[in-house]
Amino acid sequence: MERVRFNNCLNKETKYWNLPFGALVGCGFIGGISALAKGVLWGFGGGAIGFIAGSIIARGWWNGSLQRFVYWNLPVSKVLLSNKIPQSHIRTLM
Repeated sequence: MERVRFNNCLNKETKYWNLPFGALVGCGFIGGISALAKGVLWGFGGGAIGFIAGSIIARGWWNGSLQRFVYWNLPVSKVLLSNKIPQSHIRTLM
């Protein structure tokens, strides 16, 4: 079997303005909801909480631990995704 070389830029998390994309989405979503519900000052606090939660979720998604959890623990995902994912010997090369 020959050695497979991976491109490093494909393994990096997507970032905008040097901030993780998931953190920006979490900040905007939670901050926007709390700003609409409580006010602008609460929106800033909610945005900070959303930024932290979004960065944790995004890091877990990019590391693959969250994807693995979704695939192995949710009952419907095995039925829906089992035809679309590659065989296990091909997955180790990805």
